[in-house]
Amino acid sequence: GIAFARALGSMHLQIEALDAYARVIELDPEDPDLAREGGLLAVAAGASERAEAWLAASLSMSPDDAALAIAFARAALNAGRLDEAAQRAERALDLAPEDPEVLHGAGDVYASQGKFEKAIQAYDQAMQRSPAPLAIKMARARLLTRIGRPSQAALELQAILEKHPTEE
Repeated sequence: GIAFARALGSMHLQIEALDAYARVIELDPEDPDLAREGGLLAVAAGASERAEAWLAASLSMSPDDAALAIAFARAALNAGRLDEAAQRAERALDLAPEDPEVLHGAGDVYASQGKFEKAIQAYDQAMQRSPAPLAIKMARARLLTRIGRPSQAALELQAILEKHPTEE
């Protein structure tokens, strides 16, 4: 059941967890929470096709959920559909313009589109609003390296290491 799927996911057994979610969702396809959980796990696992199917089902039941919208943007981004990812990220920003996860996802989409300054702005806003901005800082540093600002990236990475020496 769902408890087993969640346990597998918490143990980072993503393939097994995805299979377990598939079985549970098949038994109760009208439960938006199951589709949401499965979709978010599928995005994290890079399983774009499953992510999109489950997130679409969940979004049809909760169309104003910004977390789902940005997860769907990430799934489209992972599948290489930049225009769709951008549309979904803009929808998420419309729903929750201050949400750090939405801003982080939008930054990832902008970076993939080559809108580097817009991506940096989104990452900066996300870092200001996030209680745990480590992943956002890392994404920003990767982008700085990618756009030819390695010295700035190195300084920021050094600051990350000083502030988060034991986090992975």
